[in-house]
Amino acid sequence: MKIIEECKCVIQTANGCFLTAVNKGGMGEPANRLPIHTDATKLDIWEMFEVLTVGGGKVAIKTGNGKFFTAVKGGGIGEAANTLPVHTDSTHIDSWEFFTLCYLDNGKCAIKTPSGHYITAVNNGGMSDSSGKSAICTDAATVGAYEKFKLIFF
Repeated sequence: MKIIEECKCVIQTANGCFLTAVNKGGMGEPANRLPIHTDATKLDIWEMFEVLTVGGGKVAIKTGNGKFFTAVKGGGIGEAANTLPVHTDSTHIDSWEFFTLCYLDNGKCAIKTPSGHYITAVNNGGMSDSSGKSAICTDAATVGAYEKFKLIFF
């Protein structure tokens, strides 16, 4: 697979918090229940991602340690049904690691999973492992407030 462009960024939820790849990524299930948090108010290495443009309108999202953000089963997983909607431990880009950035007004975007669902920041962000629930779901069929993110590139 040819990578067309690589851009470093942070991903901000609608409430102003940032996505965190715990341990800079590399976490999957069942050993690591919550690989992504949405409660960071300050930026550090765990909040840094790379968006890799791979063509056909698709991107892959790489964590700080070089692993890839994965929508388990391509998306469609919500908290009530399953607590395993995302991983950050993939070492390569395959079908579950392809996303589409859907640009919206005011510099926001929605992140569409391979199954056509959207990434959701549960409770609009601000969640960590202390909540006991997944901070991210992948089952939204439409874009609402919780599905709007700001990608800040640098």
